[in-house]
Amino acid sequence: MKLITPTPVEVFTSNIYRWFRDTHLRSLDRAFKSAIAIQDLETEYFDGNKIDANATHQLEGNTTTAYFQTKLHQLLRKMQWSLAEFRMANAIASNPEDQTSQKAKQILNKLAVVDQILARYKESEILIEDFNGLDRLSEVSQSLDLDPKVVAKPIPEPEILVNKPVPLLRSIFPNFTKYNRERRVNTEADAIKEFQLSRYRTKRALKFLAILIIVPLLTQQIAKNFIFSPLFSHFQATNLIEISLNSQLEREAIEEVEAFEKKIKFEINIGKTPNLSPEDVEKMVHQKSIEVARKSEHEGSNALQNIFADLLSAIAFAWILIAGTRSVEILKDFLDEKIYGLNESAKAFLIILFTDVFVGFHSSHGWEVVMEGLLRHLGIPENRDFIYLFIATFPVILDSIFKYWIFCYLSRVSPSAVATYKNMNE
Repeated sequence: MKLITPTPVEVFTSNIYRWFRDTHLRSLDRAFKSAIAIQDLETEYFDGNKIDANATHQLEGNTTTAYFQTKLHQLLRKMQWSLAEFRMANAIASNPEDQTSQKAKQILNKLAVVDQILARYKESEILIEDFNGLDRLSEVSQSLDLDPKVVAKPIPEPEILVNKPVPLLRSIFPNFTKYNRERRVNTEADAIKEFQLSRYRTKRALKFLAILIIVPLLTQQIAKNFIFSPLFSHFQATNLIEISLNSQLEREAIEEVEAFEKKIKFEINIGKTPNLSPEDVEKMVHQKSIEVARKSEHEGSNALQNIFADLLSAIAFAWILIAGTRSVEILKDFLDEKIYGLNESAKAFLIILFTDVFVGFHSSHGWEVVMEGLLRHLGIPENRDFIYLFIATFPVILDSIFKYWIFCYLSRVSPSAVATYKNMNE
């Protein structure tokens, strides 16, 4: 009996499928290890009792209290995230081996330990209320380089981590808001606390902004190069799928073959290429046609890979926004503060730069390049009528919205910026 050796693509695809199938087990293991770590802390330092602020105060003071609370909060957050990932992955794809009695018993035992720890700290003030938010306590402690040997400041209340001022009032009365904030900071401790909160908000906003940019890009590249590209190559090699060329790719392929044939005949006429028989020329054109066809099929396959990878990237971006609701508020507050903190000339300069780039006289050329690149990226034929219709409507709509915003909002919020904008625009 002859054994069939799997190809490298089949082995890679099988490994990818096995890794995806066992995602829920890896998530459960992380949650279980966090629960065991909390149990070890309780056994070693608290005689098996629950970790809370009153118990840590009995050890060595505020430094130890902040350390254990930070450590506990990190482990609880990791448990909740891992447990949420376990539920999602288990609902999407689970291992059939999980249905066996021994495997199911192991999973249930780990879940029982995790649920026991979460139930014990359900009423605790430092337990994360929901896994949509990020860790406030650990973020503050890390920003202060907190460890057991460093004296830590009291952890601020969650309500003051994000300021939610009304944009109109803040813009009209910036000095009044600043005066109220400075009036509250009347001691050295309050000043340090205010600085720590500002530093925490800035760090968390910048980190969340980097996550919003980097994670979708990495998701798109990893999904395309390591998941969809091997899968499509395997399916094409086994003739499971056939990539059909769109009208644009066919037209480009025909033009390339015709240009190659004309080039050969031209070189023969000028004596640059030795005389070839019509059969030799036909053979060369045939080989070129096969090469161009393979190239066009690769471009069509690449466009399909881009569609699936972009879909996963959009899902990752939406998931980050949903899971980081608190961070979205902090980022919005941070950007508002930075934008409204600019002087009037800077605001007017940014307005002019935005309008000239997106809705200015020369913006149509940029929109045309963007639309052509987007359609080619998705494998859609470039329809000139559609592109011209988009250029004739979308920038106009965008310009109308922008002018309405200046007239109804910016003129009341910052009239001096509008006056500076008009003077610079003239």
